Amino acid sequence: MPVTTEDMRPVARLLGQYTKAHNAGGFAHPTAQELAEHPEWVHHERVGSEQAVVIAKQLTRESVRTDFTGDAFIVPKHALVATHIARTNWLVPDLAPYDFVNAYATDQMVSAALEAMGRVIVAHRVTSAAEVINVWGPRWAARTYAPWDRATVVDIGVIDNDTLAERRLRAWQDEIATVTGWDDDFPYYSDGGWSAVCLKGFWPDQPGRGVKPSEMPRSWKNANPHDLDRKCLWTKLADELPKLTAFVNGVDWWAQTERVRLLKMNAGSSLSRHTDITDRDGGTRDGQITRFHVPLITDPAVLMHTWDFDGRRRSHHLAAGHVYYLDARKPHAVDNGSSINRVHLVVDVVTDAAVREVIAESFARQAR
Repeated sequence: MPVTTEDMRPVARLLGQYTKAHNAGGFAHPTAQELAEHPEWVHHERVGSEQAVVIAKQLTRESVRTDFTGDAFIVPKHALVATHIARTNWLVPDLAPYDFVNAYATDQMVSAALEAMGRVIVAHRVTSAAEVINVWGPRWAARTYAPWDRATVVDIGVIDNDTLAERRLRAWQDEIATVTGWDDDFPYYSDGGWSAVCLKGFWPDQPGRGVKPSEMPRSWKNANPHDLDRKCLWTKLADELPKLTAFVNGVDWWAQTERVRLLKMNAGSSLSRHTDITDRDGGTRDGQITRFHVPLITDPAVLMHTWDFDGRRRSHHLAAGHVYYLDARKPHAVDNGSSINRVHLVVDVVTDAAVREVIAESFARQAR
């Protein structure tokens, strides 16, 4: 008897419920109609009231895929690949038959089961929906990530000694008290309390316009082709904030900067979980962009949340006057639980060996 779309609706519903429980957006899973057309993909288990499902495909040719860094990894021809998993409560599906398994990092039980089977993480993936997906496979396929790609939030430290740093911070706070024209021109993850101005950006005469042309949707690009080749230049606000501008130009280990912004979060506001992986320029290779935060006005109740490749959420308070590296390719969110408006200086730096070395050294020091 042929499998119908109606037959597959419970499976598709289970997939949808599971993805919502384990991530910010739900990476696309097959529809009931697609599953009905390919019932061989579906491996469904039931134990009492519990269910588990694996959607798997056998490759007919070698598949070259990319991880969150943009590096390629190869899944060989004939490999049986579990592309999606879903389950309820305690039931973990039988994953032994699969050569490669795509699994949410946030599902600790599935990760533990794969590790117990001797599988290793072959690659880390991050989606624009802020999902963290680990690709598990045989040991021969494993790769090692460099410290600058393993790092997520790293305290680089203060630029000067503590006394000088405190005086400098007060001077910066005095400067930014004069800033007007804050704007939220990229409001996808904000509750309305986030805004920015640019010291360096793509619209030099409009410091409140912080958008990066390459990050905009295709419809915007089609409607604004003359804006796609804009260069990142110092704005008129940089002249009004000479001390902050001098600081940005004076850090010897970042040779070149791209966007330089002040990011404000109003008291009580938040940014929901998201990634900046849609910015294809972001990364740790030469010429890509690494992002550094310098908190200027903050409070212990301001917390940045991040999700690493073990799937666990970590919360960080970024101290005023310190320089922090943030790997914005990975999921992050911010809550301002204080009564003040938080302001960070955020500097996008063109990556080179010196930048990677600073991140790696600080990451190693933080891990000790």
